[in-house]
This record gives sequence, structure tokens and C-alpha cells, in this order.
Amino acid sequence: MHELAEKMVVCHQVYFPFPLCSRWSINPNDLLTGVYCEKCETHGMTKKKNGWNCLRCGHVDRLAHEKAMRDWFMLIGDSINNRQCRYFLKLDSYQAASRILNSMGLSREGSSKRNTIYKWNWS
Repeated sequence: MHELAEKMVVCHQVYFPFPLCSRWSINPNDLLTGVYCEKCETHGMTKKKNGWNCLRCGHVDRLAHEKAMRDWFMLIGDSINNRQCRYFLKLDSYQAASRILNSMGLSREGSSKRNTIYKWNWS
């Protein structure tokens, strides 16, 4: 029993299943994009000055983008850039995406606007 316990300790690996798309061979283009409304359970909230507004039910959520960004990191990859953020959240504005990415406490790599990559800190 002692040998088995030692073998288990030696072979132990931290379970880290992310990103799920590559783990389960899911094409990221098959995923629904946009911000999810938790009230009516649909995608497609739009960014307004007061937060994210659901076009279907009128629900307003100031932090709805945070869950969508966590979904990106769990499903697609460990980094994101402004263009990918705009695509995933269905944003038209470079500045709005930049504000969202900067507000989330992500680590930032790159100095120019075009080459900046944001990474999620899992610890």
C-alpha cells in the first residue's frame, strides 16, 4: 500500500482541461458568439453606455461581458487580442474592446496597439 501511495504522488499531475475546444476537437467557429443574457437565456446583448442590453427582453447587465470572456479562455485559448474580443463579444468599437480587456485585470503582452495580447491568470 505504501508503494502504491508513493507511485501516486510521483505520477500526480494537476488536472487542467482548458481550452476545451482543442481538448474535445470542437471548431471554435461553431460556437455561438455574443454576450449571453442570463434572464432570457439568449445570445446577442448589445453594448450601451449603461451596460449590456438584451434586445429580446430588455434586461441590463453591467458585467455580462465578464462571463463571456471567461468562456473564451475556457473554450478557445489562453490569450486574446482586441480583434478576437470584438468578434467574440460582437463589438464594433476598438476602444470599447480595449476598455473591456484592460478592466478585467488580464496580463498584457506587447507594446503596440496592433500586437497587444491579453492573458488570463489562472492562479
